[in-house]
Amino acid sequence: MRAAIQKSRIPPNRVFIIKDLRDKHFDPIWHFHSEYQLFWVSTGSGTRFVGDNVKPFNEGELVFTGPGLPHLWRSDDIYFDKHTTDHSKGIVLYLQEDFLGTDIMQKNELTDIKKLLQRSTRGLEFYGATRAKAVAIIKEIKNATGIYSVIRLLEMLDVLAHSKEFNYISNERNTRPYKEAEANNMNKVYAYVMDQFKQEIKLEALASIMCMTPTSFSRYFTSKTNKSFSQFVIELRIQHACKLLLQEEQSIASVAYDCGFKTLSNFNKQFRKFILQTPSTYRKQFLEM
Repeated sequence: MRAAIQKSRIPPNRVFIIKDLRDKHFDPIWHFHSEYQLFWVSTGSGTRFVGDNVKPFNEGELVFTGPGLPHLWRSDDIYFDKHTTDHSKGIVLYLQEDFLGTDIMQKNELTDIKKLLQRSTRGLEFYGATRAKAVAIIKEIKNATGIYSVIRLLEMLDVLAHSKEFNYISNERNTRPYKEAEANNMNKVYAYVMDQFKQEIKLEALASIMCMTPTSFSRYFTSKTNKSFSQFVIELRIQHACKLLLQEEQSIASVAYDCGFKTLSNFNKQFRKFILQTPSTYRKQFLEM
């Protein structure tokens, strides 16, 4: 299994790195690195893990994550099918906190950008006019060279820094840095759960993979994610159900069973707990938009 921590992608002679991502699916490894990362999904869908947050992702989303914040954009199963012609696409930009030099980042003119970088330690998801404007600049940066690319980068960061059109992603309590061994362990957990969450998950089987007792594993997982393992599995199932409910061809009962719930009543109960409305109300609300 590939290590979850990654070395810096930015060579010493570069201010930042920006590149196109185009593959059948995005990198399926839960990982973290020393750079700030701005990621725009132009094509694709799946489940996004950032810190302690789990949420479906679709094309168009724009997310800014800080150094050391673990993340994973896990593409839907269709993208892993060897026969599919679908592809996942995006643009990713990496930069260090001192990308302009340590001294200049302390100047008053860059105070707002510095605050933006500090906020990104929890992960930021941008929306609305801010996202549209930032994406347009990202596309220009992708094709720019020399000092013009740096100027456009600063303009884009300034747009994000002065915007209120964003949501924090990860819980504030989860901003401590991960160790490499911890990240590799959590990567094993996420890989297993993503493969098994539609079925009954045996805690003993996962604990065995982690070389722990079920009790020890439960404590370990809660200490790393601020939530119990059972809560995490239910949350993942509910988020997957939200995606399926937007497809009219499946009944609510079918969605419940496809997401790993044994009874419709328990699915309805858990859905109301996490989404604060019934599955039928959720489906009606979004299909009428």
